[in-house]
Amino acid sequence: MLHAAVMTCYLSQGKNDEVTYVFEPGCHLGAKLAGVHWWFKSRAHAAELTAGYYNTRERDGYAPLMEVLKKYHTHLSFTCVEMRDCEHPPEGRCSPQGALIRCP
Repeated sequence: MLHAAVMTCYLSQGKNDEVTYVFEPGCHLGAKLAGVHWWFKSRAHAAELTAGYYNTRERDGYAPLMEVLKKYHTHLSFTCVEMRDCEHPPEGRCSPQGALIRCP
């Protein structure tokens, strides 16, 4: 979240919610968000917590980041979009589909 806030400080909101870039030449910001899907079906969500996503059954760890990206019209690449739960062994408790549903 801190890195997203630092990057977006180089932007300023203009008229009609238009984004103005402070640095030249202007460019569109993009972010790549790792789809940490292993152990997603576990209660602890240990892999996500280890990766820095505070995502539990009671708290959506992706929402705050998505809000920052949305505010500044940032393009998002979310890894694991092409994966399905059935492609992973059950002992890994993976759920790429569950991770995608969780993301707003």
